[in-house]
Amino acid sequence: MRILLGLLLVGALVAPTTAASAVPSPRAKPALTVTTIASGLDHPWDVRPLPDGRLLYTQRDRRTLSVWSDGVSRRIAFPSRRIWHRVETGLLGLAIDPGFATNHRIYTCNGWKRTGGGHDVRVMAWTLDAGLTHATKAGTLVTGMPTGNGRHGGCRLLIATDGSMLVGTGDAQHGRVPQNKRSLGGKTLRLDPETGAPWPTNPFVHAANKHKRYVETYGHRNV
Repeated sequence: MRILLGLLLVGALVAPTTAASAVPSPRAKPALTVTTIASGLDHPWDVRPLPDGRLLYTQRDRRTLSVWSDGVSRRIAFPSRRIWHRVETGLLGLAIDPGFATNHRIYTCNGWKRTGGGHDVRVMAWTLDAGLTHATKAGTLVTGMPTGNGRHGGCRLLIATDGSMLVGTGDAQHGRVPQNKRSLGGKTLRLDPETGAPWPTNPFVHAANKHKRYVETYGHRNV
C-alpha cells in the first residue's frame, strides 16, 4: 500500500513538469539602449513630458525646476528659497495639467516655509510663462502634510483619467500617523486639481475633520 501511494505521489509531481516542458521557449529579450540626456544632477526627483516633447524635471535638494529640450537643460525661475528642504524632503513631485497647451499650469508637491515660521509639505499650482523661463504661483491646493525631521516626505503626484489628482504622502517617520485619518501623512489623497477641494467620491468626504475628507487610502509608510 505504501509503495502504491508513493508511486501515485511521484506521478502527481512528474506530470506538471512533463507538461511544462512542452511550452515553447520564450523569444529573445529585446535589446535595451541607455542614453544620457542630462548629467550633473543632484537627486533628480520627478520628470514629466510637455505636449511639445520638452521635459520638465525637479531636483529635490537643489530645489530647482528645469526644462530639457534637444540636449540642453536650463533652470526656470522659481522661488526656491521658500522650499523647505531637509533629508528626504524638498522639491519633489511634479504633474502637468491636462490642459497645459492652453493654460500652462503645472503642480508641485514640496516642503514649504510658512509665512511667520514653521514648515509643512503641500501641493501647489503654478503657471509657466510662454517661454518657460519663470513660474508664477497660481494657488495652494492642500497644506499640512507632516514633515518631522524631513524623512519620509512622500510627495508623488498623479492626475488620473477622471481628472482627479492623487497625492502620495509620507508618514514623517512617525509610526502612528498612517492609521490616523485626521493626519494627511501616510496616505493617498484625492482632490480636485483646479480647486483643491476633496474629490466628491472620497470615502470620508463628509467627515467633520477637514483632513479626513481628502483620504483615499491610508496605512502607508512613504508613498
